[in-house]
Amino acid sequence: MTTHHNPRPNLRRIARQLGVSAMTVYRVINHAPSVREETRKRVLEALNWHGYFVNKRKGIDAIVFDVISGNAYFEKLASTMIDNLERNNPGTRCFRTDHRLRPEEYFNRVAQSDLAVFCSLPESELVEQTRATNPEIYTISLSTENSSDVVITADNIRGGELAAQHLHKLGHSHVAVFLDEMHPNRYIRYKSFFSEFHLLNPHCRIDIIERRGLELPGAVCRAYFARSAPPPSAIFFLVGFHAQRFYRDVVLPEPERFRDLSILSYDRNEDLFTDHPEEVREFDRIEFHPQDMIDWALYYICNRPLMQKASRIRINTHARLQTAGSVKNRID
Repeated sequence: MTTHHNPRPNLRRIARQLGVSAMTVYRVINHAPSVREETRKRVLEALNWHGYFVNKRKGIDAIVFDVISGNAYFEKLASTMIDNLERNNPGTRCFRTDHRLRPEEYFNRVAQSDLAVFCSLPESELVEQTRATNPEIYTISLSTENSSDVVITADNIRGGELAAQHLHKLGHSHVAVFLDEMHPNRYIRYKSFFSEFHLLNPHCRIDIIERRGLELPGAVCRAYFARSAPPPSAIFFLVGFHAQRFYRDVVLPEPERFRDLSILSYDRNEDLFTDHPEEVREFDRIEFHPQDMIDWALYYICNRPLMQKASRIRINTHARLQTAGSVKNRID
């Protein structure tokens, strides 16, 4: 669920509710040392509840960016944010790490930083280890759900619903869904697709094609189609990379066999294939713009919320359906 905030809360009303003066509230906002710690905590909690953000922080932040090395998508996210911060905030110090390859370097940077930005699909365990290393650190995570203070992802629930509505609208009632156990958002996308499709058509059939470990996606799909009778009229890939590989490795060698099969994908080609996106096939797809996540991340980096006793913040960016003719109309 997208978190909404009131950007201009009534500070005098908050002061009255707390039984303090409006001047005390303003002193807390401006980090004045004269406010008693107990009062400061009460005011911070109330400000958080009303969605108030401090627009000017004390000092200069050191930010550690944890990035999956060799992953063009996540490296682009991190590079775009770092370039923006270094250009617009000359005093900001940004450090790139990879906790998978260099854990000691990562935790050393964490100990010296004010913020940790994850472009690395971290598990909640890593986030908690990060907090244990530096209890004062503030954490932001892009693309996957975890226990970070701020999590920014695509609206995967809405994406799954849009996929189900698209296939149902074009008359499909038997669909295969490809799941890759390495993809952290697969179940969020799948569960929303499954629920919406069954709501639209209680008699539909949904098959799961699940890839585990290092299994070859093409081999997994061929094994499924060899035993599926009757075959599905459509296949939905929760990651666009696998849709492209399926078409290349399975469909092209047997075009007549798969002539009537519809393919629905997820993600934008330009995000998955950053070097030559124009060379990959266009499918009907659910997509989101990574720039939306970048913009939100930069906002929360530059406008750190008052996090004491605050609920963690979850932002879902807009998901949309794009059509390219790969899902065929089965309605007469």
